[in-house]
Amino acid sequence: VHGDLKPENVMIQGEFRTSATWLAKVTDFGTVGILAHPVLIDGQNAVVASPRYASPEHMYGTDALVEQSDVYCLGLLLHFLLTGKHASAATDVIEALAFVRQPVPVTAMVDLPDAVIGLVRRCTSRQANGRVPDCRELALEVRKLLDELGEGLQLEDLQGDLATEIMEERKRLRQEQAAREAEQASEMSLPE
Repeated sequence: VHGDLKPENVMIQGEFRTSATWLAKVTDFGTVGILAHPVLIDGQNAVVASPRYASPEHMYGTDALVEQSDVYCLGLLLHFLLTGKHASAATDVIEALAFVRQPVPVTAMVDLPDAVIGLVRRCTSRQANGRVPDCRELALEVRKLLDELGEGLQLEDLQGDLATEIMEERKRLRQEQAAREAEQASEMSLPE
C-alpha cells in the first residue's frame, strides 16, 4: 500500500518529446513509514493523504488502508488523466470526508465510452470490496479495456513469471513474520 497516490507522486522518465520513451515512476513512499508507525493525534491515527486524492479508508484512519485504497486513488488519477480535471476539489480533511461520502462525479467523462466510465466508477466505489481488488488487476483491466476499444498498448507481461515471483516472495515473507510473532508469543507465555 502506497497510501498517497496522486499526480504529484507519479513522475515520467524518458525523452520529453518522445512519448514512446516515457515510463511512469511512482515516488514519495514516505507515507509507508507513517502507515507502519502511525502518528497519533488526539488518540486517533492521523490521516495522511492529500485531501483531493484521499480514499474513504483514509478518513477511517491509517490502520484501515488496504490495497483497494490505492485502487481508489488510481481511479481518481485515471479520472484526471481522462478529463484533465481533478474529481475532487477538497483542500482539507473535512472537505475530503464530504467528498468520499458521495459517488465520484463522472459528468466530465460524458463523452467517453461507457466501459471507461464504468472502470472509473468501479475503482472509486465507496466500499473497498466493490473496487478492483489490487493494482495488478487494475493494470490488467486497463489493458483489456484498451484492447476492446481497439487501442494497442504494449506493456510487459503483467501476468508473467516476475509478477508471480514477487507475489510468492511477499507471501513467504508474511508467513515468516507470522511464524516469528507466534514464536515470540509462545516464548512469552512459557513459565520460568
